[in-house]
Amino acid sequence: MKKINLASIDLESLKLRVIYVIRHEFVSTTPMNCSSECIPLYLGADVLKSSRVRTENLPRVHSNYAKDGLATKLRIDNVSINGIHGTANGVWFYSIQGLFKATFDLLSRDQQKVILTHLKDIWLAREHDASLPMSLDVQLADCGSMTDSLQSATIPADQIDSNPDNNNKMERGNKYPNDLTSSINALKRYACSKLNCSMNDVVVTTLEKILFAILVLFTERKWQAIPWGIILDYTDIVLNKNGSKSALLLYCEWIGEVFYNMQPDINMIVNEFKARHIHCIDDLPPAEEIINIFPIEMTKLLQSWMYLNPNDTNQAKLPILQLVLEILNQSLITGVSHVVYSKLVEQRDCREN
Repeated sequence: MKKINLASIDLESLKLRVIYVIRHEFVSTTPMNCSSECIPLYLGADVLKSSRVRTENLPRVHSNYAKDGLATKLRIDNVSINGIHGTANGVWFYSIQGLFKATFDLLSRDQQKVILTHLKDIWLAREHDASLPMSLDVQLADCGSMTDSLQSATIPADQIDSNPDNNNKMERGNKYPNDLTSSINALKRYACSKLNCSMNDVVVTTLEKILFAILVLFTERKWQAIPWGIILDYTDIVLNKNGSKSALLLYCEWIGEVFYNMQPDINMIVNEFKARHIHCIDDLPPAEEIINIFPIEMTKLLQSWMYLNPNDTNQAKLPILQLVLEILNQSLITGVSHVVYSKLVEQRDCREN
């Protein structure tokens, strides 16, 4: 029987072990992709560790969440998990939705805040995941064979140089394992053959930088930072020619969704700002200070759009930037934004009537 160690996520005072289920058939201790077919599941014992549920009652609690599709009992063929007893009988794991539900049902407010702060983005990214079955019988994924299968499906054998002396000299100074470097070099050679260009062409060197950047994110377990939805959607459009959306349009849609999901946090910060300035509403800080209330990502986007240099001494456009941020986030602070917003609503209501 093979023994495996689960990856762990340290969240301040909490520690969660995680496993990844692929197509409800395989499991992996590392994320092999982040599409809807690869689902992170969190060890039930860790999820409820800080709760007041007695040990003898844990199976019943896990089962109750499983009935709602929020947890499942994993039985991994011929595999035991280090540090967990009774693996053969199945081990309880929670989806990200189940983790949040159990957290807000059974854990303290401080622990709820920790989970919300660190795992909110994963929860939002996986909001459309299907419910889990009560139990799953799975096998440990063979990472090597799956990687080989992927490479053989995408890279012709005659494009992969078997002579290591012919590999790009850059490989010698690389900090990544040779098998990963070889794979990247193989992809570069394949790109060269398809694009009829040299290894030093700007397209190929850019491809190399992107691949290495992705490897860094995966190595540091920050793979959620990659906008995979955009990449996969655009890949589908290019391969199947089934749409007219540009990469820029897809990216703008994604940015809009990200910014929209920031609004609850922004509203809370704005309300705190208003409470602090309740007695000096006519003497608010200047625009450059109020702008800092909003996420820097929003400010940078608008600054670039308005061609506004942050280091420019002429700050005449800052009140406009502030007004746009207030109205777009529906977090009104100044009297001007209240008046403008009211006028817009009034005009809309007149048109509807």
